[in-house]
Amino acid sequence: MTATEQYINSCNKKGYCFLPELFSDIDLNSISTLIEDHFINKQTKEYSIRNLFQEIPNLKSLVLTPSIVSLVSKFFSTPAFVTKALYFNKNTAENWYVPFHQDISIHVNEKIDTEGYGMWTLKEGLVGVVPPVHILENTVTLRIHLDDTDERNGALKVIEGSHLEGIRKSESLKAAFDTAAVCCLKKGDAMLMKPLLFHASSKNNSGKPRRVIHIEFNNLPLNGSLEWAEKTPVTN
Repeated sequence: MTATEQYINSCNKKGYCFLPELFSDIDLNSISTLIEDHFINKQTKEYSIRNLFQEIPNLKSLVLTPSIVSLVSKFFSTPAFVTKALYFNKNTAENWYVPFHQDISIHVNEKIDTEGYGMWTLKEGLVGVVPPVHILENTVTLRIHLDDTDERNGALKVIEGSHLEGIRKSESLKAAFDTAAVCCLKKGDAMLMKPLLFHASSKNNSGKPRRVIHIEFNNLPLNGSLEWAEKTPVTN
């Protein structure tokens, strides 16, 4: 079994896998510079950026490398595209606890009542909705770590295999919370995961930042007149 096949097999069965040393220090410096310049130009110290590739178009070619595009594409039978991209920095100034949950909301072009879609939201100008479960089951998430990540600075905790039974309430897995795996990664590492995998993170108590780029991929059209709000081809 090739490394790529192992990654895909692990992600599909366990709900996640680690991709070591995807980005060099030079790569990370280039990525970080674009993000820092964005905040300087905006004259803000915000800790997150939604709609990332629209906000920083030059970031796409640095992040979606040919090797990543090749790997992600193997999850899908037809050409995949980006459906969501965001950046966040969990640090001592901007710090939060995230309880165990599934990522069940997608971003769409506008609110259009459509059978099978519900729980509408509006955050920072982006319309969110929970789609039919097959859309979420078909999604693959890539998380790129710009810093070393461990339990002290709020590393992700995941419950292996918890993505295999669709959307469910977190209370159904409460007994497994204490046995969750802590996803400790080095800067430049990445992680693939399924959005229905139950995951959580503690506050950052290390005094060091935890910066992550979060990208979701899919290849399916949405129902009716709904369209993916951030739909972006994976190739340049």
